[in-house]
Amino acid sequence: MEMPVGQFSGGEQSRILLAQLMLKPANLLVLDEPTNDLDMATLNVLQDCLLDFEGAILLVTHDRYFLDQVANKIVAFPQDGSPDLQTFEDLNQWEEWFQSSKKTKAIVAIPSNLPAVPKKKLTYKEQLEFDKMESTIYPLETKLTELENESILPEVACNASRLIEISQEMTQLKSQIDKLYQRWAELEKKML
Repeated sequence: MEMPVGQFSGGEQSRILLAQLMLKPANLLVLDEPTNDLDMATLNVLQDCLLDFEGAILLVTHDRYFLDQVANKIVAFPQDGSPDLQTFEDLNQWEEWFQSSKKTKAIVAIPSNLPAVPKKKLTYKEQLEFDKMESTIYPLETKLTELENESILPEVACNASRLIEISQEMTQLKSQIDKLYQRWAELEKKML
């Protein structure tokens, strides 16, 4: 405690600076993967706190559902390496932009002397899977919403065993939904 700060290592000095910053009031949160290793109840608390926060939040996450719930603007780096950041209202808008920028890049990259590659088609089985994808995902998302609503009921919040059961079921549903969305994207990509 009596050692001069100048004798600390660089990491220790950085921690001191961060601690000093934390003592000052601020209206900016920087969160890197805040949903990692959180259970459903804690995720809901975090989501509510972020929605109530009156400042700005810089959030990096791979959790698409969480991002859709708390973000009102998405900032993306352009694919061409230019320094201009792109802003979007939601994840769907970003995905459309990302897909179109990939198409544009692919068109520019194809030499004119090569024959055009025919579009891939889905197999019969894949087409059936693709056609049923939305009707498969919707009931799972509905069930997830029902479980989220049930988990915040007072009688469930004080019943630890039921809360654990709901949390496990919600985790399984989220995983299943994420896999279905990923498969849907794969099938859509195949059709392009």
